[in-house]
Amino acid sequence: MLTSKDLVKNEVYVNVNSMVQLLMNNGLFEDNFDVVNTATSECAHCDVDIEYGDEEYGCLNCNQLYDDCECSENDCDLSDVCPECLEEFEIREDFNNPLEYWIVSGWLAEKLESNGAWVARDGNVNVWGRKTSGQAIKMDGVIAQIVNDLTS
Repeated sequence: MLTSKDLVKNEVYVNVNSMVQLLMNNGLFEDNFDVVNTATSECAHCDVDIEYGDEEYGCLNCNQLYDDCECSENDCDLSDVCPECLEEFEIREDFNNPLEYWIVSGWLAEKLESNGAWVARDGNVNVWGRKTSGQAIKMDGVIAQIVNDLTS
């Protein structure tokens, strides 16, 4: 029976953090790999996706947009607000960018991609952008999912 430990031992080859960092610093990584920025922005109050510049100008006292503000000029507390909930605009960045980079087999690269993982390919080189760090790879949720899919 396939285990996560076996999968990692046979399909994950080498950590290439230093190499990827060197390539990125010299502007070479993006030219050779299809790098996708996966950062998302959400309102910290209502979780609605918001792009910078889409916020509205509104009053925090009466919870209305600027044009509809009911406060007197002295009481008006204007700020950028979320267009959905009209709360003060605070972006919560949810960075899903890779924390580690590993060369993996083509087979594992396909499995990782089908499970939503970040993978860059160039010819026979498959770089997995691991979004966790500090624990054994065999403990990653995406690895457990792949093993579960294969053994069920």
